[in-house]
Amino acid sequence: MFKTFSTGVILGAVLAGTAAWFLPLHDIHRAPSQVVVLPNGGNAENFRIRLPEDRVVGAGNGVIEPAGVRWPASAMPADAQLELFKLRDVSDEVVGLASRISVTDSDGRQAIEWVLNLPARGSLYVPMEILPTEDGSRIGRLRSGSFEFAGRSGSLVERYVTGVNDVDGGSTGRIELSTQLVAQAVSTEDAS
Repeated sequence: MFKTFSTGVILGAVLAGTAAWFLPLHDIHRAPSQVVVLPNGGNAENFRIRLPEDRVVGAGNGVIEPAGVRWPASAMPADAQLELFKLRDVSDEVVGLASRISVTDSDGRQAIEWVLNLPARGSLYVPMEILPTEDGSRIGRLRSGSFEFAGRSGSLVERYVTGVNDVDGGSTGRIELSTQLVAQAVSTEDAS
């Protein structure tokens, strides 16, 4: 009985290893981070969204893109714009997803928020300033982050660039998102 059990375990391990070698279950590719270290101890990273091809879905003002997407009418506030984009690094490789929400309430107050989701790295939630700067950029402060971005503070700058011809020549414009993050100070007081 022991010989049969041992032989079965050994043969099962050999067969499982052989199957895993010749039939891999998945091949996950993770692009290396394009992070630049800043002199203040923080880091900077730039992302791009090519328009219109990186828009996964967009809904607002009664228009839903791409056509044919079923969107529940009650799930969309009247003065809201919701968009989901592919997020690219500076090497033009897709590294995650970004969502942008713009809402105007009944009193005319507006809110704009970005959520950047970078698989295996974490997410960033950034509410933006409503009024753009003189050059047309919009700046936001990091409100919350997860995994790699937890315990960090910093900013995100949103800038729309028109007339950009990317590698394939299909883009009419581009959204550029630039992050500058720094680790928050950690208290070193003893608990004793």
